[in-house]
Amino acid sequence: MGAFENRRFTYTDFCALPEGERWELIDGQLFSLAPSPSPAHQDVSEALEDILRAYFKDGSCRAHHAPRDVALFVQPGMRPEDIPVVVQPDVFVMCQAYQMGNCIAGELKWVIEILSPASVRHDKVRKFNLYQRAGVPLYWLVDPLYRTVESFTLRDGAYGAPAVYSVPDVIMVEMFPGLTVDLNHIFPAEA
Repeated sequence: MGAFENRRFTYTDFCALPEGERWELIDGQLFSLAPSPSPAHQDVSEALEDILRAYFKDGSCRAHHAPRDVALFVQPGMRPEDIPVVVQPDVFVMCQAYQMGNCIAGELKWVIEILSPASVRHDKVRKFNLYQRAGVPLYWLVDPLYRTVESFTLRDGAYGAPAVYSVPDVIMVEMFPGLTVDLNHIFPAEA
């Protein structure tokens, strides 16, 4: 998962990329994403999405999933061609969402990235720092292989040490009253 060439790209360049390929635009660099997640990745993503969609079905916040382009660092009056960062979180919760170009923008409240061997560094370093800088209050790194969740909460502009959960934990998501995530329902049973 590396940068595409050594030049600064714009959102206009991003929109001109061939369809069928998945990319992220981060601070002027293009990063290719793995073409197809593993079955375990997809199972975890679908299970999380089901829980979040049910919880957020009637409010101003909604759960979404990849592939969906999310614009970060959007300012009032900004033109779509000036979008500086476009990411595709695996699962995310956004409030007050609106369309900007081909992206969704709004208050990004919770991002969940599901780790795969090809994405570990990208998710644990590059996107960790990016979401922290963007002020995303809650960031989860979900590992289907080890059946764990690392939960990072933004405090004073930074993510501290994560709370770490594993099967059979039930996570109470404090930011959203009444929302619990039972890891027995998220991770496929071990064979």
